[in-house]
Amino acid sequence: MVKKKTNPLNKRFLRELKGEAGKYIVLFVFIAGVIALVSGFLVASGSMSQAYDESFEKYNMEILRLKERHQAVC
Repeated sequence: MVKKKTNPLNKRFLRELKGEAGKYIVLFVFIAGVIALVSGFLVASGSMSQAYDESFEKYNMEILRLKERHQAVC
């Protein structure tokens, strides 16, 4: 019978993964949190810009600014 050679790195990899599972879990949670935070900022920036632009029309801010400038000049 010929004994099949196994790769010793496979056993070492599994042993290391089991032994340091906590480190990998913390790393995964950290990376997932950073990805969620950045994607949240990117999504919110578009809607906040739109809400900012719409607020001028909704509350007639431009007219108020013109009145304030006129009063400051006089």
